[in-house]
Amino acid sequence: MSASPKDRADAVVARRLGISARAARKLFDEGKVTLGGRRLDKGSYVDANAEPEIADAASATTRVLQPRAMNLQVLYADSMLVAVNKPAGIPSHPLRPNEGDTVAAGIVSQFPECLLASQDEREGGLCHRLDTGTSGVIVAARSPASWTTLRQTLSSGLCTKTYLAHVYGAPPLTFSVDGMIGRGGKGGSRAMVNGGRDPLPARTVFERLWQRGASALVRATLGTGRIHQVRVHLAHSGHPILGDDLYSDAASERVAASLTIPGLRLHAESIAFIHPETGSSVRIVAPAPAWAS
Repeated sequence: MSASPKDRADAVVARRLGISARAARKLFDEGKVTLGGRRLDKGSYVDANAEPEIADAASATTRVLQPRAMNLQVLYADSMLVAVNKPAGIPSHPLRPNEGDTVAAGIVSQFPECLLASQDEREGGLCHRLDTGTSGVIVAARSPASWTTLRQTLSSGLCTKTYLAHVYGAPPLTFSVDGMIGRGGKGGSRAMVNGGRDPLPARTVFERLWQRGASALVRATLGTGRIHQVRVHLAHSGHPILGDDLYSDAASERVAASLTIPGLRLHAESIAFIHPETGSSVRIVAPAPAWAS
């Protein structure tokens, strides 16, 4: 009589619960999987038909990312990727189950294959992120292979991004900021110019598009992006973005209040790169919001 086939314990649990391998491994790391009364190691091999005991199995099968119909504006789509116009005020992806509207949930509702494209399912295939208050172009992959390739492409020097920002003051017609950006604050949630932890080089080029009283519209152009790069570089130059609750100062807050600006006025206008599959140049543009006209 032949021996029963063996399989990795994490694969057995993933198959049994219908969850990703990543989610299954998390159960093992938390000590929730046992077999015959003994704690089971995720890398051990067991009978392929074994039925390990799983503590709190119901919560493990609740996906953090639940598809939500949002009718996001699709800016570009092909077999490898999809780009949508992210609304301001909506997070890029959820941090906990049933969080509500997120761009990732909206993308997965329209493109279900994006759910399993990224390593972390809650990201819904997103290849980069935008702050909750920022609107504009955001890109998601449609397969795991595409996600890996696009992440590399969009973080390389061959990718160019532009943003529109409504700022305080009267900036020059053109200017640039070169400043190392590191992380500061609780959990590294703030950016710091020429300071903070693990600083990385960053350069942003700015062009003033219009000037109206004590505020102006600028276009920011950058390659490799750092945490809050446009926001912190503008604040460092003395022209914080209006409605920015992290980097504004008293003067910019007074102007924002006088203009009744409710939130961050930053828009991811475009993203340009060489398509990894076709080798052709791609430029994806999100229509400018009303405040930028």
